[in-house]
Amino acid sequence: MEGLEMICRHCGSATTIRNGKSGSVQRFHCRSCQRYFRACPPKFSRDVKAMAVDMHLNNVGIRKIARFVGAAPATVIAWIRKAHEAMMASKSTAAHTDTVADIIEMDEIYTFVQKNGSAPLSGRPIPAVGAASSPTISPIPA
Repeated sequence: MEGLEMICRHCGSATTIRNGKSGSVQRFHCRSCQRYFRACPPKFSRDVKAMAVDMHLNNVGIRKIARFVGAAPATVIAWIRKAHEAMMASKSTAAHTDTVADIIEMDEIYTFVQKNGSAPLSGRPIPAVGAASSPTISPIPA
């Protein structure tokens, strides 16, 4: 049958042959990579998968994402895990090239951490040994 030349979706080779049907969809066998595939497009596009991962990052539940995109919850979890692995791989390669320091955002609250039981809980810093006799009080941000 001419005109039905498929390109392997795994390796990109054109050395494929027809190999039966799966239901009503034609199956193909790639002679280069020895893998089988069907002649139908994937059910969910990359945009739908990216939207599902974005929804997960915005604290939407797995079941609600699955209902919204029309997929099974296990499928949504697989997409999220795959995206996580891709992010970790890109992060590990970027960690070697980045020399920019991490930025930590702090809140505007003033706290005092007491190390031992001898310091008062006044909120003032404890003077160091050998420092001036009058302790300096740091301003509390408003």
